[in-house]
Amino acid sequence: MTEDTMLKNVLEGRVNIDKRPIYQLIAEAIRADIASGKLSEHTKLPSIRNMAEQYDVSIGTIRHVYALLSREGAVVSRRGQGTFVVGQVIDEPMKSRKERAMKAIDDTLSAMTELGFSTREAQIFFELRLRQKEDERRPVRLALIAATPEERSVMDRAMETLTMTMRFWLSYDDVLASPDRIDMGYDFIVTPTALYRELSLIVSDRVAILPVALRPESDTMAACLSVKPGESVGFLTASEGFFKVMKQALLPYLPEACVIASQQLREQAGMKEFMKQQDCLMLAPEVADFAPSSVMALVRERALSGMRVVRTRFECDEGSMLYVRRAVDERYRELRDIGRPD
Repeated sequence: MTEDTMLKNVLEGRVNIDKRPIYQLIAEAIRADIASGKLSEHTKLPSIRNMAEQYDVSIGTIRHVYALLSREGAVVSRRGQGTFVVGQVIDEPMKSRKERAMKAIDDTLSAMTELGFSTREAQIFFELRLRQKEDERRPVRLALIAATPEERSVMDRAMETLTMTMRFWLSYDDVLASPDRIDMGYDFIVTPTALYRELSLIVSDRVAILPVALRPESDTMAACLSVKPGESVGFLTASEGFFKVMKQALLPYLPEACVIASQQLREQAGMKEFMKQQDCLMLAPEVADFAPSSVMALVRERALSGMRVVRTRFECDEGSMLYVRRAVDERYRELRDIGRPD
């Protein structure tokens, strides 16, 4: 059995040989193709949608794959162009390029000396100009901070529409443990409204915080309204924290007489019994990205037995996104103005 066939079988649930999440398996397959030369430097990878169709997984899964590979430095995403295997500029020998660069610096220093500037003044001008040049080209840097993987998934999908940004993920627990993590040159912190007050105490006025409200999409609300009084509704989440988010958001659309239960992916021992007790199962957003294949196989089995399965979808509400977009647009214009002549 070839490596590609093995991966395909794992994804389809026919071979249960690896308990890791699907996105990690796909990332490993792409790494192997890069290492073997099958994917050479500068090769453009398929779009997220096409890659999702190729592996028969969700778009969110491939988002996780590309984000993971990007953080590792294996690929790079270029706005409006796509995602590429990282290569190195080798148009000319490094020694030659270095010599040309040193000569250019020497010529500039000589010119500044003739103008009467000291070495220290020249250094100050160089550092100032380098910072200005960096800001003229760089995107707006967003630190996205969330307490649960589900919230990160929802926010990531929403922030993809902000093409002039570079997004950095920070765990809320990591920020609590090491507040210095926020002092890395971010323009804004984007976080769910539930964390706004706590982060405000940590961040103070060092970085502006843009809170976003998460809400269920219309098809998820409609699925909740179809639940009958007295039915048992189970919430399957990757984290206990997101169960609280789901319950608060979906409870207004569920009948008062329904019975709500929850299960986290890490509690696999009682998973089968939990599903047997449910009339309707509400899956957290992109839960398949975090769930072992055995759990998803159990979900499919119960669905075939008559249990209703709802793959819930959440979004950042329009008001929140309008607020974030305006702040990003304004900062983007400010960065473009840095270094321009008055």
